[in-house]
Amino acid sequence: MNTSSVVKAPNGLTLPRVWDEWLDLRVSDRPPDLQSLYQRGLDVLPERRNVFRAFELAAPTDVRVMVLGQDPYDTSGLADGLAFSQHGEVDKRSALHRIFLNLERDPDIPFTRPATGDLTEWATGGVLLLNTALTVVSNKPKSHLRLWKPFIETVIRSLAASGSPIAFVVLGEDARKIAMPLLRQVPRDAIIRAAHPMASNTDQRPFKGTYVFSEANQFLGDRAINWSAISPST
Repeated sequence: MNTSSVVKAPNGLTLPRVWDEWLDLRVSDRPPDLQSLYQRGLDVLPERRNVFRAFELAAPTDVRVMVLGQDPYDTSGLADGLAFSQHGEVDKRSALHRIFLNLERDPDIPFTRPATGDLTEWATGGVLLLNTALTVVSNKPKSHLRLWKPFIETVIRSLAASGSPIAFVVLGEDARKIAMPLLRQVPRDAIIRAAHPMASNTDQRPFKGTYVFSEANQFLGDRAINWSAISPST
C-alpha cells in the first residue's frame, strides 16, 4: 500500500478535506448526511466508517482511472467502501468474481487471482473505485441512488474537467446514464464502456470478453495501472 497517497479524514466519517476543497461543492451537491442515513432504523451498507473510503485512499490529483459501477453490495458483510471490492474470499456470485475472470483471460495483463477481494492496492495505485451510490439498504438494490446522484455527478464532472489524462471505465446501465452526459468533452478513447459484470440480456457491449482494464492502460500509456498489484505473485 502506498501510504504516501492516503488522505486523512476525521474518523473516516466525512469526505476528506482535500476532496471537499477540490470539488468546491455547492450545498445542493453535498453528500447526504450520514448521521441521518444511518439512524433510520435500516441496515445500511457498507459500515458507516467505510462510506468515503475510496476518497480517503487517494487525492484527486492521484486519480488515473475512474471505475464506475452500480451501488455497494447489498448483502451484509461484503461491501468495504470501494466499488466491486469485498471483504474476505470472493463470492463466486459476485461482480468481482467476474472481474477477476476477465483479468485472468486478458492477454495483455499478467494476473493471478488473489486470496481475497480487497482492492485497496488498486485504490492507492490511482484507481477511484466509485459507485453511482455510496450506500445501499441491505437487500434493496439502488435504494440510495437518488440520494447520491448530485454528489457523484459533481465528482465525475470535476474529474472530466480537470485536464488530467484519466480513463473513465463505465460499467452498466446506471453508470452509463449518470456518466455519459458528463463526459462529452473527454477524448473518446478515454471512455471505456461495457455492461455491468453481472448483467445479462443487455444491449450494451458485453463485459465478458471486453478487456476494459487493458483498454484503460492503452489510453494511459506510460502512466498505466498495475492491475496485478493485488496478485500474490507481486
